[in-house]
Amino acid sequence: WRGTLQRKRFKQIKVMVGKRTHIIREIVETERNYVAGLNTLVQSYLVPLLVHVASADTPLITSSEVEFLFGGVKPLLRLHSVLLGRMESNVKDRNPNQLFATAVFDSSSSALKSMTET
Repeated sequence: WRGTLQRKRFKQIKVMVGKRTHIIREIVETERNYVAGLNTLVQSYLVPLLVHVASADTPLITSSEVEFLFGGVKPLLRLHSVLLGRMESNVKDRNPNQLFATAVFDSSSSALKSMTET
């Protein structure tokens, strides 16, 4: 009887770990897509717009308007790139006894702090 309960509990734990792993992979993939989107925003829109503002005799938009529209994008990209790196390394070097969020955010606290101070 005891062995049956232990096997049942082991199966439950195995299912829970599988679900947790799937959720963590989804979080990492979502972050990866977010970083890619921010990078596209910077490379495809912000950078060309800044070049246009700097080089055009009569630019379509002022540099202060560019700053208003895109001011927080580069710091967000830096922050989320750091978070993504931490997430990916945590998943790769996974310690099952360490909480995912704790590992990611504790190691990224300086990046988070600098982001909130600017």
